Amino acid sequence: MAEKELKDTCNCEPVEEETDIVELEDEEGNLIKFHHITTLEHEGKDYVFLQAVESEEGDEIEIFELSSEEQDGEMFDLLNPIEDELYETLYARLMKEIEEFDGCDCDEEGCDCGEEGCTCHHE
Repeated sequence: MAEKELKDTCNCEPVEEETDIVELEDEEGNLIKFHHITTLEHEGKDYVFLQAVESEEGDEIEIFELSSEEQDGEMFDLLNPIEDELYETLYARLMKEIEEFDGCDCDEEGCDCGEEGCTCHHE
């Protein structure tokens, strides 16, 4: 069924991909662009999940602890590296969150949307 037909017969919109880009500086001073995947809370701390826009290592996800620091009256976010054991725990949690996400954010009762966009109330 065409997208226009779906929009005409359904009250919900397809979920669009997040396009947040974060730039970080590496040890040599080079700027590297990352896609911000998500931020999750774990044991009272926030963790940021990033994936390099251009990566030689495939689809590896970087995870950092998010903290804030005040300098000269201004607040700055800091991304701190995490230990390997914590990485495994957080990565498993991310995979579980992705598995449980059904790709739909509409509130239609009885909605049975698929990951490719809204297909509710269609046979």
